[in-house]
Amino acid sequence: MTGKRPVLITGAAGQVGRQLARAWRTDYDLVLVDVRPIRRSKGARGVMADVRDTEDMRALCTGIDTVVHLAISGSLHSPREMLSPVNIDGTRSMFDAAAIAGCRRLIFASSLAIDIDIYADTNYAQAKREVETWAQEIAASTSLSIHCLRLGRVLSSRDRILWPGHPHLDHVLTHGDMIRLFTCSIEAPAAVHFGVFNGISDNDPTPHDISGSRALLGYAPQDDAHSLARRHYRSPIGLARRMKQRLRTPWT
Repeated sequence: MTGKRPVLITGAAGQVGRQLARAWRTDYDLVLVDVRPIRRSKGARGVMADVRDTEDMRALCTGIDTVVHLAISGSLHSPREMLSPVNIDGTRSMFDAAAIAGCRRLIFASSLAIDIDIYADTNYAQAKREVETWAQEIAASTSLSIHCLRLGRVLSSRDRILWPGHPHLDHVLTHGDMIRLFTCSIEAPAAVHFGVFNGISDNDPTPHDISGSRALLGYAPQDDAHSLARRHYRSPIGLARRMKQRLRTPWT
């Protein structure tokens, strides 16, 4: 026993899982779960398993303090039948396994798509909303604390999307702020038994309210996508990008 908090991450081979595993390898005892091979990570145990197998998940959850459930399939515009096996059935299996195994908390990666008009009616957003409803019911009837984090567009702070005028700047959650958000959720007090929390960086302006994430989880984002975009625009790389754009513009 190391004395560190045991944390299990599903969907650990994905972008968010890899970032969290890298950031947490010295802070928590990590169990990384995915149906795909997982890159060797110092200080973590990798397991190939399917979240739809409740018995396997129950065994893996035994002795775990916090489950970070990231496993998904499909995308925003996938049909319901593609999403259901993992995003709905697999998530319900994970909730049941964590509750039965006696885990303290489960953190569910929901999506800010629920709050964005052009995406809110997609099958993907509807599935996330359905799971949030289950999460509240399970948290109310068991000792399992559940936090639903509605993640914005998760990006590196150096991503090319971070450019003045890009329509997704309001929704950006940088890797650094994403790690801060999940860490705050793990460490939040027992009094925060259930909640749905928006997850974006400190973007100004933005239509999304993160006051609950700040107040209840102690989340203190450090990045602003609009500020990063302006910085990229003025950088040497940004200058080269603007020159290329000008060269591609036809003469009139």
